[in-house]
Amino acid sequence: MQIDEEQFKKFILEGGLVSKKDLDSAIKVAEAKKQKIGNILLSEGKISETDLKRTEAFVLGIPFVSLLNQKIDFSVLSLIPEPIARNDNIVAYTKSEHGLEVAMLDVDDLPEALRAENFASTHR
Repeated sequence: MQIDEEQFKKFILEGGLVSKKDLDSAIKVAEAKKQKIGNILLSEGKISETDLKRTEAFVLGIPFVSLLNQKIDFSVLSLIPEPIARNDNIVAYTKSEHGLEVAMLDVDDLPEALRAENFASTHR
């Protein structure tokens, strides 16, 4: 799932996450290196990984969750097989009558997340 770069730039500027000067500099570097602006800002220490991921999720219209201090029940965690979880950096963290909630490190991995969630739902 691709992030709309224009929308991303707008949100990080309006949110005060980076200065216009830092953003303009990152845009030039990103174009030269053919990389994402967010990755350049992160590698240059201009934005935290949490702020980057939170902004990407917001732009895509998907929720951002931090599982840092959350206890995950093993029966839920094991709904996605370990090889898939490790390969796709995805984890199931909540199961309810509404479905399975999964978290992933990279929003670009959303198609893999859907595949893993589909696997988990068909192998309950």
